[in-house]
Amino acid sequence: MQAIALKYNNSYADFLTWIRSPQSVPQLYPKDEEDYLSFIRNVCKLADGGLPALFGQLPRCTYAVLPMPANQAPAAPGAMYLQPDAQCTRPGIYYVNTYNVQLRPFYTMQSTSLHEAVPGHHLQLAIQQEASIAPFRQFGDWTAFIEGWALYSESLGSLMGFYTDDFFLFGRYSDEIFRACRLVVDTGMHQQGWSRQRAIDFMASLTAMSIDDITTEIDRYIAWPGQALAYKIGELKIQEIKQTLSGALKDKFDIRQFHDDVLGQGALPLDLLENYMYELYCRQFSLTNDFCKNQRN
Repeated sequence: MQAIALKYNNSYADFLTWIRSPQSVPQLYPKDEEDYLSFIRNVCKLADGGLPALFGQLPRCTYAVLPMPANQAPAAPGAMYLQPDAQCTRPGIYYVNTYNVQLRPFYTMQSTSLHEAVPGHHLQLAIQQEASIAPFRQFGDWTAFIEGWALYSESLGSLMGFYTDDFFLFGRYSDEIFRACRLVVDTGMHQQGWSRQRAIDFMASLTAMSIDDITTEIDRYIAWPGQALAYKIGELKIQEIKQTLSGALKDKFDIRQFHDDVLGQGALPLDLLENYMYELYCRQFSLTNDFCKNQRN
């Protein structure tokens, strides 16, 4: 897709109406399922090529990009990931929802692909399954870590050649708005008595997501209170550890080693991840006693 500069002078509400319409910006919407899948597969190829600059260890197991099964798609989110089997006789699968595909914009699919495939869910879960750790940890499922890592992975897109187009950068920011909004609607529905429609209207007023996707997401939060909160807590903790260690190590900080260390022990509860990373780096580098003592406290 050719890069497009974003120029729009009306209100944000008008902009959301405009950008949600394939008639207004047809170049931002697929013609059919194959057009959509081809675009997403190209995103994944670019992401694959950017991994060696950010990771020293890559998984043996590969992944495929496939349309979501038709019987699941109408009530499913825009995308989801299925990890490979234990022996990797089946690859990981990045399922893309192609239901009502002409209403599904391209501009959110860079950040979504980084989240669901690489360096997000596939990279993390495949490395975890191949790691030399206890079997129960190879298949452990700590939501705050797994989903926190996937959110963190979206932020790596700017280092991997993504978000250079105004619309795709807007898609990235829209996803950030979406993550903030879902904390509000989760609390609103489960603590303050919001109706389902009020939650849908709130998210529609602030994000560029399609109404179909918003409705699916709201139904998910109704059924699964608090899950969206775990995503953001995990992302913020990983970012915090990264900032703390890069600040302490300065030019000795190696982003590839950091990522390998975060992923190498599989999914961990966040307090264990934090303790492990600080203990590891205090042993490996000449950090001050005060720094290490403060992190332990």
